[in-house]
Amino acid sequence: MSAKHRNTLPPYRAVLAGVAAAFLNAATASADGPLNNTLVLPNHEALPAMNHGAQTAVWGLQLRIGDTRVYRIQSNGSVDVDYGVIAATLSNGLGGTPAGTADASRRVAAQYEIQGDLHYRVVGKDNGGFLLAARLQNALVHVDGVVDPRRDLLEQPFLIRVAPSGALRSFEFVRGFPADLGRVIRGVVEPLQLVFPKAASGSWVAQENAVGGAYDARYSGAMGGANPAQLQKTKTRIYGVPMADAKGLPAGAATRIGKANATITLDPTAGTVETITASEDTTTDANGAFISSHVGDYSAERVKMAIAALPTTAQDAARALEGDDVARARLYEVNPRIAPRVAGLTVEGMLAVFDAELAKNQASAHLLLKSWLRLNPTKSLAMARELEARPGGGESAAAVVGFAALSAAGHPEAQAALIEILGGAKTTATMQERALMAILDVAMPEPALLKAVWSFRSTIVADDAAASVMQSLATNVYGALGDAQRGNASVTQEVLHRLSSLLASATDSRQAVLALDALTNVGDYALVAPIVRSSLSSKDAAVRTAAFVTFRRMTGEAAFTEFGQRFAAEVDPAVRREAARVALEMPESAARTAWAKAQLTGAAETDVLVTAVRILGRELGAQPENALALRALLDVSRDRQVRREVYAFVAPRSEGGQ
Repeated sequence: MSAKHRNTLPPYRAVLAGVAAAFLNAATASADGPLNNTLVLPNHEALPAMNHGAQTAVWGLQLRIGDTRVYRIQSNGSVDVDYGVIAATLSNGLGGTPAGTADASRRVAAQYEIQGDLHYRVVGKDNGGFLLAARLQNALVHVDGVVDPRRDLLEQPFLIRVAPSGALRSFEFVRGFPADLGRVIRGVVEPLQLVFPKAASGSWVAQENAVGGAYDARYSGAMGGANPAQLQKTKTRIYGVPMADAKGLPAGAATRIGKANATITLDPTAGTVETITASEDTTTDANGAFISSHVGDYSAERVKMAIAALPTTAQDAARALEGDDVARARLYEVNPRIAPRVAGLTVEGMLAVFDAELAKNQASAHLLLKSWLRLNPTKSLAMARELEARPGGGESAAAVVGFAALSAAGHPEAQAALIEILGGAKTTATMQERALMAILDVAMPEPALLKAVWSFRSTIVADDAAASVMQSLATNVYGALGDAQRGNASVTQEVLHRLSSLLASATDSRQAVLALDALTNVGDYALVAPIVRSSLSSKDAAVRTAAFVTFRRMTGEAAFTEFGQRFAAEVDPAVRREAARVALEMPESAARTAWAKAQLTGAAETDVLVTAVRILGRELGAQPENALALRALLDVSRDRQVRREVYAFVAPRSEGGQ
C-alpha cells in the first residue's frame, strides 16, 4: 500500500461517490469498514450479462471457464441526501459528527462521475456455479470535480461468485477494503445483470439483484434472428430501499421509480453483451419524508483490449485476496473533517481536548482520541500511561473511553501500548481488566498481542476468586482474538492450536471448561467441532455443558444437526436444560426448527419445552405454521409454565376453554 493512504482520507464530498454509485449505501458505511470483506447478495435468481445469458434453445449461450471480457463503463449523475434522516449512522460513515447536530442534519447534493474498464476472467466452478476474478482498470471517481485519490484501492482485484442460475452470490474484496469503494464497484458491476426466459418470448418479467435488495424488470425484444439483437429493459418495482443493508433508516422507507430504462445490445453468435445504456430517476422516502434522490446515466460497452493481470485459477484468485496490506494501511486513516481538530496537538494538549469533550459527549471524545492516535502512533504508549494514571484507575470514564480509543486505533503501536499496560509490574488489576477489554476489540491482532495475552494468562495462579476471574477473562479474550468471522485465518489457527492443547492437557474440569468457553468465541463449526467432540462424552457434567455451549455461535444446518444428535444422547437434566438454552441462542435453521418441534411431541422436561416454545414463537413472523405446533401442545400439556409461554405467542382459543 502506498504511503499516500497513511493519515489521510479523500475529501468529505468525495466520499459521496460511493453514495451516488451505490444509491447512497456508502453514506451509512463504517469509516473503517469490515475487515472480512465478503458482501453477500440477496438470494434472487438473476443472470448477469457477463454470464452470456441463459442457455436456451434460441440463444444457446453459456459460461465457460477461461472466458475473458472487458467492459468500458461510464456512470454519472447527481445525488441528494437529507442527512437528518440517517444522522445516527452518518456519525460513523461520514465524519463522526454526533447525531443530531446541525452538521449532520443538513441536506447535501452532489454531482458524480465514475469511469473505468471492468476486466474479468472465469477461473473455476463454485458450488455448482462459477467464480469470476475481476478488477477495474483506469478507474476514476469524481464528485463535484474532486477526484477520489484512492485509485489504487479501486483497482484492487476482487471476486464474484455466481450461482448455477447466474445469480450473483457475493462480491469478495481484499481484507480491509473500504466499504464505500466496495459499493462503488458493486454499483458499476450489478447493472450488467440480465435474466432471460426459459423459452423464447417477445417479452418477460424477471427479478434481479441490486445493491440494496432486488427489483422487478420487464424485458421486450426479438429473441432470435437479429444480429446484433436489441432488448429493452424497464425496472417496474424496487424491493427494499437502496440503503436496505444499513442501520438507522426509519420504518416505512421505500424507493419510488420515476424512470428506470435500459437498452441492451447482444451478439448471439459470439455469446457476448455488446453494449448497455441505462437511465434512472429514483426517490427514497419514509412515510412521505424525503430521504434521498438519485438521477443518473450508465453505460457499458464491450471493448477489445488486452486483459488485465488476473488469476487463471480459483486457487490463485483466492490467494490474490490474502494479505493485510490494505487493512494495515487503513489503521492510520483519519477522517479529514476530524483531523484539523487534533492535528499538531501534544499529549498534554490532546488530553485537554479529550477531557473537555468527555464531559459533553463520550462518543465524540472517543473519536477525537482515536483520530489523534492514528495521526501520532508513536505517542500511543505515552497516552496510555497518562490514562492509566488518571484518578479512578481502570474504572474511570477516561480509562474506559481512552482505552477503547486505543483499541479502535488498532495499529501495531496502539497494540504495543496495550501490551505494556497489561504486563506492567505495577499495573493494577482493574487496569489489567481494562487493557484486556480493549484488546478484545482489536480488529487486527498482531502476533505479539496474541503472545502477550497468552503469556499473561499463563502467569496467573488461580488461588483465589479474583485470580480465577482474571484467568477466565484472559482465556476468553484470547479465544475472541481467534474469532473466525474476523477473517484472519493464521490468527484463528494459532488460537485453536493453543486452546486445543489447553483442553487436551486439562487436569481438572475447571481448566477444561476454561478452554471450551474460549473456543466458543472462535465460533466456526468446521474448525471447533472436531476439537470439542470428545468433551461432549466427558463423564463430567460441567465439561459436557461447556462443550454444548461451544455450538452457540456456529451456523449452518450441519452444526445444529450434530447439536441435536448430541442433545438426544444427553441424559442429565441439568445439562439438557443448559444445552436447550444454547439452542435458543443459535442462528435460525431448518434443523433448529425441526428440533424444537420434536421436543413438543416428545417427553421433554419443562425447561426444555419452554425453550422449544420460545424458539418456535420467535420464528412465527417467518414461519407462521409454527402456530399449529404450539396450539397442538396446548392439547396435551397441562403444565402452567408451558401453557403460559405458549400464550405469549399465540392467542387463546375462543372455544374449548383453552
